[in-house]
Amino acid sequence: MASAKSLNHHHVAGTVEPGFEKVKEVFEENFQDGWESQGAAFAAYWKGKKIIDIWGGFADRECARPWEEDTMMLAFSTSKAVCALCFAMLVEKGLVSYDDLVIKYWPEYGQNGKEMTTVRMLISHQAGLPYIAGTIEIEDIQDHTRMSKLLSAQKPIWEPGTKVGYHALTIGWLVDQLFRRTDSKQRGVAQFFREEIADVHGVEFFIGLPKVEQMRVARIKNTTAEEMLREIASEPRVLMQSIDGLKPPNESNFFRMLDQVSILGYNFERFNDPAVRSLEIPAAGGVTTARDLAKIFSLVEQGKLLKKEMVNVLLQPFNIEVEDNCFGILQSSGHGFFHHMNQKGQWAMGHDGVGGQNVRLDMDNQLCFAYLTNAMKLGSDHLTGTFARIQKALYECIE
Repeated sequence: MASAKSLNHHHVAGTVEPGFEKVKEVFEENFQDGWESQGAAFAAYWKGKKIIDIWGGFADRECARPWEEDTMMLAFSTSKAVCALCFAMLVEKGLVSYDDLVIKYWPEYGQNGKEMTTVRMLISHQAGLPYIAGTIEIEDIQDHTRMSKLLSAQKPIWEPGTKVGYHALTIGWLVDQLFRRTDSKQRGVAQFFREEIADVHGVEFFIGLPKVEQMRVARIKNTTAEEMLREIASEPRVLMQSIDGLKPPNESNFFRMLDQVSILGYNFERFNDPAVRSLEIPAAGGVTTARDLAKIFSLVEQGKLLKKEMVNVLLQPFNIEVEDNCFGILQSSGHGFFHHMNQKGQWAMGHDGVGGQNVRLDMDNQLCFAYLTNAMKLGSDHLTGTFARIQKALYECIE
């Protein structure tokens, strides 16, 4: 049985290049001050070189299993940014265009008012399918032909292109269906990533985690009421960010999105089940390390995945400070990414994930960084206090 002393001890390990020591200090302070109650990892690349690769705390606090160098974590919705990069590779090859109608490649999709949906609408949360009628079963997730029929038959919640509303899970399967129809080998996004990026560049990022890798994953711990209240007291905007989730379930698009996938329910700890992690859930099921997540975007920054012209297209959001129809908050987004201004007012792109996960690409500073944690936070994106403090320290070091 682990001693109380060992359970309270938060080790921090890893490497930091000279000049970036402050980032590690802030990372450690998150543990010391109790903001990190479980474990976390942070990595950054600058000008193509890995400058920070640190981790600490517990992969599983209940059994005192420490977070190690090879510990992996659910990337949750940062997975969407990886899928969007893969799709951009197809666009760059001329296999598909953002301006085309979806029905050019997927004729069956043109039902019930979806006929004029463009590829750009579909990949940018404007398709009107943030959730579907009925329930998505495990058998649907395991069979892309069943998923195709489900999505094709749906009537959109709003007219495609008229609103932006976060497609928490459906966007991954929508993009996957387009992949299977436009990729020269008819691969799904998971297989495409594995063969075109992971195998070529030595990156560990799994959409559908193999059995042999399951033991490396950190155990997710849901946030407690006490932790939620502390976050809100420290940053009141966290409450506004969660406002749709506070509505009655029948009025909340957030709950409707969760309700459609019975295997997951309302509990993110369901992803502790290896059977769930083995499913191909492109929008939220990626499993990786902070090091590898940052490396993927460093490959983009170095021009190893996409040409500069395509990256410049992706860097520009076309939904700027638009109210999200599912969460009621203002977001800037485009081509499958979320966008934020860096400290100089320049656009950086990436994606956040539930619980605090985050990845960013700042081309102007030639900077890529990623943060993963298994202690679920209430605030996401720039309102995840632990991530925000690390990010602030990183930019101060760059300056």
